[in-house]
Amino acid sequence: MRPDSEDHQRLALSLTRRLEDATGRRELVLQQENFDRQEKVVQQELKSLHNMNAAISIFPSEILSMVFEAGALLDSNPKCHFGSLVSHVSRRWREIALATPRLWNKIECTRSKAVEEGHTYMTYSELERERVAAFLSRSKSSPVDIRIQDFYDYYQDDIQTRNFLAILGDQVGHFYHLSIIEGDPNGILNTLKYLSHKPASILRSILISLECDYDFFHLERSLFPFGAPHLTIAQLNIATSSLHFCLPSFQHLQCLRLRGIQVDRHEFRDALMALTVLKHLELSVDNFSQRATRFPAVLLPTLRFLQVETYNLHTHDCAILAIITIHAASLTTLSLSGWDDCAPELDLSSEEALESHFPALQHLILAIGNTTNTSPDLEVIARRFPEIERLTCQVLPNSGLCYGIDHILATIDAGSSGDGSLRWPKLHTVAVSGSRTPLDAAALHYKIYVMRDAGHPLRQLKLPKSLFVRAGAKAMGYLRTIVDVEDFSLDWPTPFEFE
Repeated sequence: MRPDSEDHQRLALSLTRRLEDATGRRELVLQQENFDRQEKVVQQELKSLHNMNAAISIFPSEILSMVFEAGALLDSNPKCHFGSLVSHVSRRWREIALATPRLWNKIECTRSKAVEEGHTYMTYSELERERVAAFLSRSKSSPVDIRIQDFYDYYQDDIQTRNFLAILGDQVGHFYHLSIIEGDPNGILNTLKYLSHKPASILRSILISLECDYDFFHLERSLFPFGAPHLTIAQLNIATSSLHFCLPSFQHLQCLRLRGIQVDRHEFRDALMALTVLKHLELSVDNFSQRATRFPAVLLPTLRFLQVETYNLHTHDCAILAIITIHAASLTTLSLSGWDDCAPELDLSSEEALESHFPALQHLILAIGNTTNTSPDLEVIARRFPEIERLTCQVLPNSGLCYGIDHILATIDAGSSGDGSLRWPKLHTVAVSGSRTPLDAAALHYKIYVMRDAGHPLRQLKLPKSLFVRAGAKAMGYLRTIVDVEDFSLDWPTPFEFE
């Protein structure tokens, strides 16, 4: 045989062996893929069997949906959305979760960083827009609670943000609660512009607040010009001169909180008096001009709860000016905050009683600031509000005051008014939120006995539970033989807390 023929045969044999090896390896790969497929099938069957054997598997879909809804109410971690979490447990859970609108009706709109041509800016990414759109779709007809945070005018130049706002604007008719918080005035105005092209048909409450560097914003057009017929709760950092832009949407407003207001014109009075069903009003007053007191009184016949905060005031008499300007025949509870080292003391030293302003007043709440060593003068307050039935002193945790129940009762004591008459003759309940002084139950028992003997109707104390513990069960049992003692509570409605 010629040498070249032998070489060809050896080459052919080598190639044949290599081909056989390749074919064998390919068969092994195919076998492995087949084994992988079989493994997945077995795993799926095992998971299904495990789910079938789980106790929760016997629950009907309707029950699981209710469980998911309850779980969503407990969810306090915005980084781990409850609906998204349960929808990734099993196929059945996902089907139930996606068919449960209330799992998806609480939406927080968050920004992320983007870089374009070396410039870093904050925007709503495509992923975020898809997430919000998916939540809106899954919420179906369920009312939506939506929160837009850190919205600044210079963030709205990019097309992604404009498209995102357009998506929200199309869905405003499904919004039940709307929060626009910690933005700048122009950013808030531009956001409201996108939300003003359709009726806010079911909107019940709004919160519009500014970043701390800004005091208030001005409206340039009507708030929700196509109507918000069910809007009953509003919190605003708005200039009082812009309140008239809100009135068409505020015809059914019952609860209003105005922060950082400056009152020097008639718009404040006119706007409040236009709210014909207002029941609850909270005012954080930055400035109240003496000129405003020359206008006719602010008549609020339906108002039942009024709070006036005076922190960061620039003048001593702003709070009292705000109070004496308002006449509320149905007011039952008045809350005053104005004792803080960071601001001038609330001045209530006028001898004028306020019975004619608030003839139905029963409960007076005095809130004392975090860092203050200044306490309200109860003798002065007794002259201003002589007919109250309940007095609550809310001493905030970091206050430097030793302001306890014994101090208050000493002021109320019979004969201390100077003419032999009782101070606060209708006062039956006193509440104090804190005191650095331990409770002397025996001395307190005797004090109340003396007051009762003099004709005081005091019958209930509301004190911190920590005082009960330190005093001991035996001492508290003795005290309760003469007066009802309960845990401290403010008894102030909180319509602005949406969580």
